Amino acid sequence: MSVHQREPFGDEVVAPDPRFTLDSFEPAYRQAARTNVLSQRVEQAHAELAHCNACPRDCDVDRLSGEIGVCGVGRDVLVASSYAHFGEEDCLSGTHGSGTIFLSGCNLRCSFCQNWEVSQHPVGTPHDAEQFAALMVRLQDLGCHNINLVTPEHVIPRLSRRSRGPCRWGSRSRSSTTPAATTPSRP
Repeated sequence: MSVHQREPFGDEVVAPDPRFTLDSFEPAYRQAARTNVLSQRVEQAHAELAHCNACPRDCDVDRLSGEIGVCGVGRDVLVASSYAHFGEEDCLSGTHGSGTIFLSGCNLRCSFCQNWEVSQHPVGTPHDAEQFAALMVRLQDLGCHNINLVTPEHVIPRLSRRSRGPCRWGSRSRSSTTPAATTPSRP
């Protein structure tokens, strides 16, 4: 079955309307990896953790040496849980789920946070580069339609280092994070 076909009802295969397919599309992350822009941005973002400004709180702690920022996280990326999540909107969950990775800690401190157990009380398992990359690929191998990172803004510099493996391997991952959060804020 081609990547542009889907199975909405039983075994019947329906091709999508060709007006809405992009056969020659190259995702921006692959282009950035191919032209070495990704590596430059990753190293710049990671260096910013020495005087952390990964979020608007700009707490200026040295997270590279393990100091804890407003987000409650220091050097390590803590993964609270990961699974194929079917509770998102249909366009995200699809038929095989959204590959959701809940990251511990958060810089927002929302009063009515639905994820307060992990956002306000960081728990979870530290993941190094290979473990995090393998986690994303495992979710993809389960058939998840996307990779959904929950509250990643405070760990984007660390995650960006970890995502180079799946980028090389052809991961179909995406994040709902804005481009501004993934681009270093200071030259």
